[in-house]
Amino acid sequence: MEKKFLDKAGISSITELRKMSTREIYNESQRFGFSVEIDGYFLPKILREIFEAGEQAQVSLLLGWNSAEIPTMGLMQGQLLTVDNY
Repeated sequence: MEKKFLDKAGISSITELRKMSTREIYNESQRFGFSVEIDGYFLPKILREIFEAGEQAQVSLLLGWNSAEIPTMGLMQGQLLTVDNY
């Protein structure tokens, strides 16, 4: 962790940073400089507000991968593709 990052956040040590929750790190205060560009079109407001209002896209979750992401042999770690090995 860079000292510059910790200094900007007002954190004195990596130990102190590790005690923080994700919510504290990514809060709306922009404390850590993870800014979000609210453009009124693609992102009309912060994500928390979008989800609280139920305005997120209502789409099914797509699970899986395509042939260009990982070859079958990589998934099977060199084993033959059989029901037992899978």
